[in-house]
Amino acid sequence: MRSDEKKRIAEFCAAFGRDCTIQLRAADDPRSRQLQRFCGQLAEAGCSVCPAQGEDAPQGLPAIAAGRGIFFHGVPLGRELEPFLDALVVAGSDRPSSPHDEELYLQDPALPVALKLYVSQRCPYCPAVIRRIATLAAANAGVELHVIDADLFSELARQDGIRAVPTLVLNADFRWTGQVPLKELTAAMADRDPGRMGPGMLQNMLQAGEARRAAALILASGEVPPALIELLLHPDWPIRLAAMVTVEWMAEEDRCLAARTVAMLWQRMGDAENTVRGDIVYLAGEYGKRDLLPELAALKASCPPGEMRDAVCEALEKLNNT
Repeated sequence: MRSDEKKRIAEFCAAFGRDCTIQLRAADDPRSRQLQRFCGQLAEAGCSVCPAQGEDAPQGLPAIAAGRGIFFHGVPLGRELEPFLDALVVAGSDRPSSPHDEELYLQDPALPVALKLYVSQRCPYCPAVIRRIATLAAANAGVELHVIDADLFSELARQDGIRAVPTLVLNADFRWTGQVPLKELTAAMADRDPGRMGPGMLQNMLQAGEARRAAALILASGEVPPALIELLLHPDWPIRLAAMVTVEWMAEEDRCLAARTVAMLWQRMGDAENTVRGDIVYLAGEYGKRDLLPELAALKASCPPGEMRDAVCEALEKLNNT
């Protein structure tokens, strides 16, 4: 711990130390010793630190509990020190607040919510995200936030497919990398409705190789999220491909839902770029309904010889044979 960090902790403990609840949850893990040393320094500075007992004892992952529902899995020094101290304050407040978007912190989710926020002491953007999500967690009794040092617990980061920080994972279903749009997060927390997924959240899932899980969420909801249509129209081919794979997974379980996706996509055909139009035609042939036959035939008539015309002919053949 640097001298400036010791000084800052001493100042904090002098002002708030006895009003904050800090609990050390050691575990049968060698990394517990790093957390124990840090908590020892907090106690020396005047903060009240107590060990977990009984049913509060951890089941494997060492943590520092900052009040109710906020857990730091790592040693919050460097850039993480100030947001950790802020979390102690908001966790002990009767009514955590923020100068911005305060109304978002008052929406309790219908079901318990587990949030995992992967961070790094080397990340300049992580502190601001920690502050906002910790305030949200402190304000909602059903929210449990785990701030995980992706460097110290690298095996967890690999397990969750974390490729960048900060990354927030909601109940293993949704994730955001970088800045977290709070309205989108609280909407997803309320009922975990995939229909409320924004394009950014869905894109993060697909880029993490989770097209199959994205498809399962969409199938469970029974609705096509607008975000999926936006990604199927995305100008970047790898993003469109991941979205198309999602439709393929959907079609294995529910071809009607896949056909509805194609119908929604076809309505955007006139606004799409040529490369995107070819993908729409492909999906129409694979998963569309026969009512698209007249429109495909009209498109064929207007297409000059080339790849697009060939794609339309192939789609017509497939639909005629369904």
